Amino acid sequence: MAIKANIKTLILVPAQDRHGGVYNFYENLEDHLDGDMAYFYFGEPAFRFNNKLVVTLIYIFKFVKILFKLQPKLVVLNTSLNLNAVFRDSIYILISKVFRKKTIVFWRGWNFNNEKHLKYPYSIITHLLLKSNKAIVLFSKIENSLKRLGYKKEVFQLTTMVGDLAFNQSVKEKNKDTFDLVFLSRIETYKGVYELLEAYIILKNKYADIRLIIAGNGSQLDKLVNYVKEHNIKGIIFTGYIKGQEKYNLLASGHLYIFPSYSEGMPNAVLEAMALGLPIITTPVGGLNDFFVEDVMGSYVKIKDVNSIVDKIEKLYFDEELRTSMSENNRVYAKEHFSGQVVYNNLKQIINN
Repeated sequence: MAIKANIKTLILVPAQDRHGGVYNFYENLEDHLDGDMAYFYFGEPAFRFNNKLVVTLIYIFKFVKILFKLQPKLVVLNTSLNLNAVFRDSIYILISKVFRKKTIVFWRGWNFNNEKHLKYPYSIITHLLLKSNKAIVLFSKIENSLKRLGYKKEVFQLTTMVGDLAFNQSVKEKNKDTFDLVFLSRIETYKGVYELLEAYIILKNKYADIRLIIAGNGSQLDKLVNYVKEHNIKGIIFTGYIKGQEKYNLLASGHLYIFPSYSEGMPNAVLEAMALGLPIITTPVGGLNDFFVEDVMGSYVKIKDVNSIVDKIEKLYFDEELRTSMSENNRVYAKEHFSGQVVYNNLKQIINN
């Protein structure tokens, strides 16, 4: 996308080598951008220093240069309540205000235990994030917290999005010889992978055709792989990190998507699984509470509750008609709410409001 001077909006995005939720969101959104928006990437691979202060200073300098060059009227930051993030983005807010730019803070990660980072003594610096012209949140509880913390301006709610490629997939006929559970996410303890493994072992002892496909990387992957090997657990497939067509092929071939996470913002993998027509079994975390309809889109399970996971999987294992209904509902809902053009139009409306 050609970048011109005097653009309207400059959006700060994490580096291209960090394939996290924020980066993926803006990568998918880029195809829909008008010429009056541009991205500023920070933390790019070109700057490999161990000293975080040096890296921060480099990007502050680059940010100032791009403000001079592009002359945006508005700066959009994507931040979380991580301490490094709130300090870094407070500096970007300060610079934007010095240059008389309007600002929007899009709160992409909100750990309620870290709300302290917006309170004294951190607020000596981080209070600037509560001075933005607008705020965007992923779910309603964040809006409530912002207001409780003293934010006075307008707060808008926006979902994450699913790449257009997902909606171009046809619904595949499911394998008749196996019943495939799909877990696609980072392989971390807080994603509920160990509870899922325990539930799978119980189910596998009862139903020989059940398989578990675990896709993704993470700190617990090697430990999980070794445990499966040592205990000779059959029917578990590890794909590693996958993306694009390979990821959508996997989702399209599964029978259920399982996501027993302890805590989330708006889990993008759940939205992608819905777009591919999978019934969802998940915990009631983050933004899912604002739209997820139990027994229509899938089922909720209790956090860290193995028996709850077993019960909900077992219910859908035996009810093909219900799975089909959920599949159709999820594809329609995802198309109407999570497609790139819909999300981009909502973002533009917030920016132009």
